[in-house]
Amino acid sequence: MGVLAIGGFFVAVGGVTTLIANYRVASTAEIAGYALAVVIGVAAIAAAGGMNAGHAWGWLIGTIVSGLVIASGVAALISPSTGFGAVVWTLAGILLIAALLAPASRAMLRPPPPRPDPADAD
Repeated sequence: MGVLAIGGFFVAVGGVTTLIANYRVASTAEIAGYALAVVIGVAAIAAAGGMNAGHAWGWLIGTIVSGLVIASGVAALISPSTGFGAVVWTLAGILLIAALLAPASRAMLRPPPPRPDPADAD
């Protein structure tokens, strides 16, 4: 959850600062990319909060965000200007989705065991 929240924070802040710095010279596609980064960052923060509260939707959104991170990393690796950042970004997405798909992280998706009835204790 912490990696998801911290990563989401930095992605959102990076998207906002890049959007502010380049909004006059950027093309529509670049602006859409910056806005998508902000949306993904906010979704990652919301997913971490949902997982922290024990909600299954937090795990689901976190898994979707991790898939988007991997997809964007693969797209960056395919582009002609591939750099070390694209490799690290893709590996971070793979590690994050592996952690989310581990059986221990899916414990919140199982219903809690039934509570014993105090009347049956007699």
